[in-house]
Amino acid sequence: MKTPRRAIRALVSGAAALGLCGGLATSVSAQAYASRDPEFPVRFTYSADWALEESQGRLEPYREVRLRGSRNAENTYTAYVTIRRTPLRAQGGRYEALDDAVAAQTAQLPEGAVVELQATRQIGGLRAEELIIAYTIPPMHRAGLRAVAIPVRTRTILLQEGTSLSELVFSADAREYASQAAVLDQVLAHLELTP
Repeated sequence: MKTPRRAIRALVSGAAALGLCGGLATSVSAQAYASRDPEFPVRFTYSADWALEESQGRLEPYREVRLRGSRNAENTYTAYVTIRRTPLRAQGGRYEALDDAVAAQTAQLPEGAVVELQATRQIGGLRAEELIIAYTIPPMHRAGLRAVAIPVRTRTILLQEGTSLSELVFSADAREYASQAAVLDQVLAHLELTP
């Protein structure tokens, strides 16, 4: 059986082969990131014009890195990429296994959300679940003097590796999703999680 590191490298290769990300990043400079947290050893390259934030759960045991991109044209939504690792329930986490995490994601959809894709993949010998969800945030955000609805598209890949669950999420205004996806390509091209 492959190690988790190989599984994540396979996730990256598999994601690119399955077309899980958009076009290649253009002339934006790259920034390298490597976590110093032994509980969350992750490294990747990302677009230097995206802001990076690290966090960990206060009530739940998780570690994550979030990249915040540009605001949409109406200045009402910020595109983001999140990489999160959580322990399974036996180690103090919320979910018993991958299936529990997928069930929770689909049970907590916003009103009117559409699951565009729910698929099981084999990545590096491990089962991974992919979800693409489209929904609209009701008109409560302001664009000038009027409130506007925001169409959102989110792609999630969940992978169980040993006693941990890894989650990669990319979300953007649906009208700008394709143009923002280059950042996801860049992250996936160099993503490395180790046990």
